[in-house]
Amino acid sequence: MKTNNTTNTLPDWQADFDKWIEAGCAPSSRRAYDRDIKYFFAWLSEHLSLKQSYPVTPDVVIQFCLYHLSEDSPRRLKVSTLRRYLASVSVGHKEAGFASPTTNDQVKLLLKRAKSARIERPRQVAAITRDILDKMLLTCDNTLIGVRDRALLLVAFCSGGRRRSEIANLKMNDITKKKDGYIITLAKSKTDQGAVGFSVSISDDSALALKQWLLKSGIREGNIFRGIKADLTLYPSITGTSIYKIVKKRIKLIGLDETLYGAHSLRAGFITESVNSGKTIYETMQYSGHRDPETAQSYIRIK
Repeated sequence: MKTNNTTNTLPDWQADFDKWIEAGCAPSSRRAYDRDIKYFFAWLSEHLSLKQSYPVTPDVVIQFCLYHLSEDSPRRLKVSTLRRYLASVSVGHKEAGFASPTTNDQVKLLLKRAKSARIERPRQVAAITRDILDKMLLTCDNTLIGVRDRALLLVAFCSGGRRRSEIANLKMNDITKKKDGYIITLAKSKTDQGAVGFSVSISDDSALALKQWLLKSGIREGNIFRGIKADLTLYPSITGTSIYKIVKKRIKLIGLDETLYGAHSLRAGFITESVNSGKTIYETMQYSGHRDPETAQSYIRIK
């Protein structure tokens, strides 16, 4: 982690500090932070002739925001996207040991008013409800790929509509066998940044599909779901992008428009099914892991 100090002398504890900071950040999050911060400082260099250095001042952040909010901007951004950039900038400041300029009252007020003025509607992916999921499962044959995809789709859906990062990071020591299935413990998720842990159970067809995958693949340790090479040997893990492509592939095979579906389609499908079955949003959140009812409700799709 570079702090951009003016001296090359680093304190004795810096290396250990950096190690823990990196260890506690998911690789996908680190890549996203680094990408956003790189763009932020590239913009500062091009438009304000500023070098990459922490800290930056609130007025610099405001100029960055105004440029990207402008109707005439060659790179106009949604307020939600702008907030993402600022969140990454905030992380960069904290890791470098500085207070974040994004918490400035004027910065927060600007984003709040811009959101009210624009009335932006986020794009919602279509939900993979149980009827759609069942059709997707019919496309999964008994080959290694088919058995993996069936288990992946069922586990992701039946365990609460898991995010693709959670499925990609799921390991053998995260599951415990029980009489009628498995208990899955998610050591860390988007809504569990404190890594307290979050457990859900799966049974019936999802548990059977998982058992079949583990038997056919021979996996006993490490990541549960993995990429499969052309010679049918396994990669050590699977990426979120690969999971996204699996969903798209199976959707296309059943004749639906894959452009309408995305990474959160299984999550939206689980929450929609749960609420439609009579469960309250709070009961549903116990499985999905949401903390905010409003966020959970945003996944409900009305047919």
